[in-house]
Amino acid sequence: MMMNTGNENGKDSGSGNEKAESTEKAEVTNNNKKSENSGNFKNTRNSKKFGYAILAWTAATVTGVALMVLSKAGIAESSQSGGVLIGVGAALAVLGIGNLVGKYVTKAVETPETIKVSQREENDERNVRIREKAGWNASHITLYVLSFLAVASALMDLDLYITISLALLILMDFLLIVGSIVYYEKRM
Repeated sequence: MMMNTGNENGKDSGSGNEKAESTEKAEVTNNNKKSENSGNFKNTRNSKKFGYAILAWTAATVTGVALMVLSKAGIAESSQSGGVLIGVGAALAVLGIGNLVGKYVTKAVETPETIKVSQREENDERNVRIREKAGWNASHITLYVLSFLAVASALMDLDLYITISLALLILMDFLLIVGSIVYYEKRM
């Protein structure tokens, strides 16, 4: 009488191990393909962000140049509004051109290694805390400076719109702080 243990001549146990190994290899291959695909998605997403940034800075440059041309064409009724158009237009044009050049230069010298290092430094807890603290301190200092300027403009009898503008900037800073606190309390 012969008992069948499922191990005749060692073939069944070996084929079971082979099946398990082939299944593991297939899972590893699938995981590698998934990680490659997610990397491609990430690169696509980053290239989309890069494209949107280029579009935004190009639009800022074109808008700035258009505002300066409008100012010189005599569209503005007063010299003061013409000066505002030139100032805003020049600021937009310079920021647009500077950021366009910066994006292209950064993109040209980036390597996968430098990208990994910059991402690691950007997400480092110590650096995150330093940026948070610097932003908070900058906000407080800005609030104090704006408050001082608002009081000084009121005491010096400057035009009312200057004092009101400074008061509105103080209000905006306060609302941004409160809004950010509420937002991050819900998010974290």
